[in-house]
Amino acid sequence: MRLFLQLLFIPLVTFCLSTSMAFAKIDYVTVEKTGTGETAKAAVHDALGQALGQVNGMQMSTKERSALSSVRVEANVLGEKGVAELNSEEFQQEVQTATKGVIKSYEVLALGNDPYNKKLVNVTLKATIAKYKVSKQSKRNRIAVLPFRLENTEDIIQADFAKTLAQGLVSYLAQSRKFAVLDRDFEKESNAELDSLKGANVPVEEMARLGNRLGTDFIVVGQINKVVAKKWFKEMKSTGKKFPMSQYGGSFTCRVIDVATGQVVFSQLYENIKTIQGSLPDMSRISKKDADVVGRKIVDGIFPLVVVSVSGKSIYLGQGGETVKKGQKFTLVQYGKRMVDPYTKEFLGREEVAIGIVQVVDVQAKTSRANILKCSVDMNKVFTPNGFIVRLIKGSGGQKSAAKKTKKVEKVIEKSMAEMEKESSDDW
Repeated sequence: MRLFLQLLFIPLVTFCLSTSMAFAKIDYVTVEKTGTGETAKAAVHDALGQALGQVNGMQMSTKERSALSSVRVEANVLGEKGVAELNSEEFQQEVQTATKGVIKSYEVLALGNDPYNKKLVNVTLKATIAKYKVSKQSKRNRIAVLPFRLENTEDIIQADFAKTLAQGLVSYLAQSRKFAVLDRDFEKESNAELDSLKGANVPVEEMARLGNRLGTDFIVVGQINKVVAKKWFKEMKSTGKKFPMSQYGGSFTCRVIDVATGQVVFSQLYENIKTIQGSLPDMSRISKKDADVVGRKIVDGIFPLVVVSVSGKSIYLGQGGETVKKGQKFTLVQYGKRMVDPYTKEFLGREEVAIGIVQVVDVQAKTSRANILKCSVDMNKVFTPNGFIVRLIKGSGGQKSAAKKTKKVEKVIEKSMAEMEKESSDDW
């Protein structure tokens, strides 16, 4: 008997969980609308169509308007009797069936002649509409990476480089968790999937997805000017020995454009062509590295990496995933006064004062932790939300130039500390 109950309990729990998950993204919104038509039925259709359009967009409204035409129930009188007839269970069921449950319910509040045209009927009603609940991520600034233009459309190497570069940018921007990244590579497949939701047997949970296609705030565009991927052998005159040589890399422009205004909010001419002794590296890896560099500049330009918390000798950064790597060193920066352009009066940003150096020791999906290596202030005492950011020290991912650049930053911090100590002694 106990075994039977266990076998019965497991699928029951599974069903309840799956049901709650299936309905987790559906909300019901109640709106009030007034419709006009030659008959009461037409006026109700108009009001319900407006309600659907307001909650789920005009794509949903147009589709469901046609479905509402199949409703057969009609109100023959105006006033309170007509209201009662339109609110009847029979009419409610007809509307719910015609819209496949997207209109959960409605209530007619008033029914009468249009005051400006006695041949028309006005209906005021409240309708409860099923709405697809979009994720919190969709509330972020939305950005789309468009295919890069090619200087030479017949160059296969350029085409492959442009494709992997765009894919790398999409990956980096998504990992930064600062944007809602919209797909532009598989729109055909996405549209086909949405078309499948218009079938006859699609449940309300899926129907509510229609009308929720997001528009973008920013687009990333660019042009590939040059891509080099060649190899040869260099012969030493003294010994006749041959060494493999290679030249690789790319040159391209990249812009981020505000779609609403057409304003260029970021622009970069990037060129990284190298000549080395050795075999030719995988060009897809090179374009991925280039994408990481440009992606970081885009994110840092719009959303600098912010210090979100301080604990002892560690700070926590509001970014993780693939965009932050263990071992990287950053300059710790404290925001100062606001700066304004004296001519245009446009806000330019805030003063940035280098106060320390930190190194990443742990990376999670959304955050990362860095140890404070050097700092001119006590972070535990002076920390305020949105008051500190970090800037990556170039080459800190293990390259030879990292130590030299770190020492340069250290000198700046030491100078800052000396100035602060001098100011403190002058005060006394």
